[in-house]
Amino acid sequence: MPLNAKDSLDQIKDIYQDINEWLKFIEAKHAGLFAIWIALFVALLSENEHFSVHLTIYTTLLILLLLGAFINLISFMPFLNKSNFIRRICYNSYKKISGNKVFYQSVFVDTYSSDAYNATISCNKYKQLFSTDFDLSCTSSLLDDYIRQVIEVSTVATIKTYLFGLSIKYAIITSIIIIVGLIIA
Repeated sequence: MPLNAKDSLDQIKDIYQDINEWLKFIEAKHAGLFAIWIALFVALLSENEHFSVHLTIYTTLLILLLLGAFINLISFMPFLNKSNFIRRICYNSYKKISGNKVFYQSVFVDTYSSDAYNATISCNKYKQLFSTDFDLSCTSSLLDDYIRQVIEVSTVATIKTYLFGLSIKYAIITSIIIIVGLIIA
């Protein structure tokens, strides 16, 4: 039995709050990894005498650390969800995650449009997912606003998750390179 408009609004608010918590968690992970990149950069910068003979290795390691910090810094850019390029990459990475009306990556995948970003199309797609659960025949603008916000935050959280995964892979590769560089030096 479909929920009425007030219950629908309450459910969407709950979904929004849950997705917003995921976003906070992802942003905290990015901030932590960014701090690690900067700490490693400063530590390596203070060890310049150790690399006096191997200036090329030293410079390469510094650049690698800065690039890692840059990946995390990109995640803090506003309006990442408006970039069709980034959205397409994330969609292709997560397109198998579908059908969950609450999980942020699934919301992103299920409302994704390959056209230029269109909030109305995404909102209608999300409403279709809920058509059996909610009575959306008398939708309010407030409900539509919450649905759009759920989609926006889901998209941002998915992009930030993708960038964090990329940053972790980069961190592993860089760690191996740094260890080899320290052994050589």
